[in-house]
This record gives sequence, structure tokens and C-alpha cells, in this order.
Amino acid sequence: MKTTTPPLWIISVVGALLTLGSAALLSAPLPGSASLAAALGAMTYVAGTAIRRAEAGIRSIEMRHSRTNIELGRSRKQLEWTRDRLETLTTRIAELEALTTRIAELERAHHLLRETAERHNAKLAELAQRATATHGVAETALESAQTGLKQASEELQSLRLLAWDLDSRTRDRERSLYLQIESLISIHSSLRPSLPLPNLSGWALSADLAAHIVERILARRPTEVLELGSGASTAVIALTMERAGRGHLTSVEESVDFMHNTQKLLDERGVSHRVTLVHAALSEIDVSGAAYRWYSVDAGALPESPEIVLVDGPSSVEGGSRYPAFPQLADRIPLGGALILDDAYREPEREIARLWDNATEEFAVSWTTAGGKGAAVFTRVRSP
Repeated sequence: MKTTTPPLWIISVVGALLTLGSAALLSAPLPGSASLAAALGAMTYVAGTAIRRAEAGIRSIEMRHSRTNIELGRSRKQLEWTRDRLETLTTRIAELEALTTRIAELERAHHLLRETAERHNAKLAELAQRATATHGVAETALESAQTGLKQASEELQSLRLLAWDLDSRTRDRERSLYLQIESLISIHSSLRPSLPLPNLSGWALSADLAAHIVERILARRPTEVLELGSGASTAVIALTMERAGRGHLTSVEESVDFMHNTQKLLDERGVSHRVTLVHAALSEIDVSGAAYRWYSVDAGALPESPEIVLVDGPSSVEGGSRYPAFPQLADRIPLGGALILDDAYREPEREIARLWDNATEEFAVSWTTAGGKGAAVFTRVRSP
């Protein structure tokens, strides 16, 4: 054990006690050997007590020093974790700056609208003063003023509604952006990818829907997942399966170019072994007496019991092209599994979701914003 020099106050106390004891012995008449031995014993006891207290103080200091070193180690680890989080957030600062610029533009527009309304009010006040100053044209001026007031009020109300709508859209956009950033942080925290994630905006899978799928895969650790339409979502799902240590994704894609781009994303991230890419051109099929453009894929090429089916294709939305997904695949989904329809806020997909919901009681539907595009999640609650 490392020794530490006793504090000066302990050394001073011991010295004082020894000095007082010595003085007492010198000033007292010479006692017998028994009295001298008793005095020396008392001095020894006092000195021993002081030394033991000093040693206890030293041990206490050493224990506090050890605890301080442990806390410093924990603080260094926390600092490293915080630095990683800051690096992730830095990549999204540009988006926040763009949003800030847009908000400033909206504020200037709102200010301009307010000035216009104030000018209208001033004009109305001027008309009212002229009407009261003249008798011959008082009624005409009053009617004109009332008409102008009504028009101005209507215009003002329209401007207020416009300003409210702009403000509401801005707040919605801010909330959506913050949700996407939080979702990206959650995905990075869960997956710790060695390369940046593919773009999760625009036509690609939104960050919040991707986070939902990541959470579902890590929680249920499925062996089979099916995806219609490949891209950024393919890489995210493969990375999640790699993190979970199990699972295989079958991704059906109509476009050869898209399939090659997806293969590149997988190769760059070292997760190609988690994915089977299936090219399937579109052809016309009959579903319940209606014709749809659907994937020309052999049923044996699809997983028998996928716990997640992500419907993000075919790319065309004409004629409800994604409708066959449920009639063709729902029976494969096990209890607790889910079929997820992306872009569900678009009118064709909204109608498809309504038809699917009305067609069965074996699935319960829930909705998520999915970056403003919407997603309908159909979870099997009853066995087929």
C-alpha cells in the first residue's frame, strides 16, 4: 500500500502530547520506579492513540483518492460517449440551418401581412372620419365604409388564416425534422455502423419508420423478412440483422439499376450475406376479378414465414399497384408478425389500407407519420 506523510496537525498533536508528558515528569518529584513506569505507560498510550488516529486518517485519504480515480475513469468514458453523439449531431446541423433560414423567410412574410392589415385598418378609420364630416354624402360614405370594412375584414381574416397555416406548417416541419434526427440518433446508437447510414429521406424509407423496423427486429430477432422494393431500407434491415446476430432478408426489386445500387450499399457495409436480392419484372395478374401490375416472381423464391413484410413497391402508384401485397402474402405472416405499407398518406395507398383493413379481422392496423409520408402497420393478432 502506498504510504502518505501524516498531516501536520497530527504530527503537532503527537509532539505536544510528548512535550507535556516530558514536562510533567521533569517538574514532579522523583517518584518510585512504579510511578515512573505508570507515567511512561500513559505517555505511550496517548502517543499510540494519536498514531493510530493518524494512520486511520491516512487510510481514509487513500480510500478517497482511490474513489476519485474511479470516478475520473467513469467521467472519461462518459466524455468519449458524448463526443460520439456530438459527431452524429454535427452531420444534421446543415439541415437545421436550412430550416432556420426558411423560418426567417416565413417570419418576414408574416410581418408583411401584418403591415398590410394595419394599412387596411388605417384606411377604414380615414373613411369613417370623412363620413362624419359631411352631411350630404354621409349615408353613401357610411355604406361605402361598411363595404370597405367588410372587405378589409374578410381580407384580414384570410391573411390571418394564411399566417396561421404557415405557422402551423412550420411547426409541423420542425417537429418532423426533430423526430427524424432523434430517430437517426436512435438507429446509430442501436447499430453503431462503421459507415454512414444511407440517405433516409425523400423517396427512401424515412428515419422514424426505419427506427420502428430496427426496434422490431432487435426485439423479435426474426429469421425471415421480406421486402418489396429495395434501397436504403435494405441496408438498414441487413445491418440490424447483423447486429442481432441472425435473420435473412429477401428483397424483391423490379429495376435492375436499383438492384445494382442496393447491392453496392450492401457490399460496402459487409452485409451482403444477410440479403437475397430478387429481380422481378412487373406483369399483369388478376386479384378478385381486377387486373394489377405485380411482380413476376416464383412463390418458392419468397420466404415461407416472414415476420416482417415491408411494402415499398412496386414504384408505380397507378391503379393501386401495391394492393396485391396483402392478398398474396398475408397468409405467410405468423402470429405477431407485421405487414408495413409505406407512403400510406398518399391517396392510392390510403385506399389500399382501408380495403385491407375491411377485408380481415386477423390483423390490427396502426399508423405512424413516417417522415410525413405515413405508414400503415398491419399486425397479425389472430392465427389464420
